[in-house]
Amino acid sequence: MPINRVTGNGYYTPAKTGGSGRTGAGGSGVNTSPVGSGSSSRTPSFGGIAGNLGQSGMDLARGVSGSGSSGSGKGGSGGRGGISVGIGGSGLSDYQAQLSALYGSQRSQAEALLAQQRAAAEEAYRKGMANLESSWNAKSGALSDNLQNTLASLARQYNASKGEVNADAEKSFREAYVNYMQNRKNINQNLSAQGISGGAAESTMAGMYNNYGNSRNDISTTLNDNLASLENLYQDNRANAQSDYNTQYAQALSDYLNYQNQMEQNLANNIAGSYDSMISTLGNIDSGYTSALYDLMLKQADYAYKNAKATNPVSNISIQALNDMGTVTDYAKVLADQMRAQGADDTAIIRQLANQGVDANTIYALYGVA
Repeated sequence: MPINRVTGNGYYTPAKTGGSGRTGAGGSGVNTSPVGSGSSSRTPSFGGIAGNLGQSGMDLARGVSGSGSSGSGKGGSGGRGGISVGIGGSGLSDYQAQLSALYGSQRSQAEALLAQQRAAAEEAYRKGMANLESSWNAKSGALSDNLQNTLASLARQYNASKGEVNADAEKSFREAYVNYMQNRKNINQNLSAQGISGGAAESTMAGMYNNYGNSRNDISTTLNDNLASLENLYQDNRANAQSDYNTQYAQALSDYLNYQNQMEQNLANNIAGSYDSMISTLGNIDSGYTSALYDLMLKQADYAYKNAKATNPVSNISIQALNDMGTVTDYAKVLADQMRAQGADDTAIIRQLANQGVDANTIYALYGVA
């Protein structure tokens, strides 16, 4: 079976034997040779039929006139001429060019859209980051200011209370000293009026001085207790203020970093996000934080100390019952011992005791007489 050779831009089908056909003009057409008995067939010629398929503009050309070459077929009697179908070379080139142009146009549009999205995402990121940074600076600054203001207030209140405690103690120290000096004056006058001196006078003065010393010790103890409780309260309030600040700062920093991460992810995905809400949230100060700091300041301001007191009040001292000497019996014994040391006999001692107002039972007790 012979194969028609390819000529021009078309191709031909093999011809049946037993007849011959010829193509008419227009070699790229669809040519049909009718059945003949050796005679030449009549071949109709079809022009090109072009159709536009969708937006791609793809042309399917059937039989574009003049674009193909003629072919010949051989056949005997009763045979049919060859059928030739051709797609014009210029039509294929046009299709490829149109497809390439369409692809290029779509790619350009996609690139332009991507560029717009990228530009919008970058602009949103730039503004968002700037506003977020500003909000973070304001938030961290406000937290720090609140802490510093609280610490300063606590220090002022602490120093004020400390001054009051010290002033109260100083007042009590002065009172104790004045009382001591007044009692000393009174005793000296009383002892002189009675003609008592020597060991009795010294013992009386020593007891009075001991009372003064005890009073000062009591005042010092109260002062130290007040200062210790004040210091503990102050340090506790400072620590709580710092702890509250640390908690708020850590939370704010975590929010700040999370918001930054969200913005960076949106930028990576070319998303132009709206960041107003997160920026507003970051900038807010927790009311619980400020309330806690305020409560600490109130607690410090409400500190109450215990008043120090002088425990050696001024007394109306009588010769029979000196407060610093104890009971009348104690005084009578001291006087008797003093007189005995000076060489006085019992009769002189008893008479002197009676003259000083010591009752008979007390005198008898000194000598073991019931």
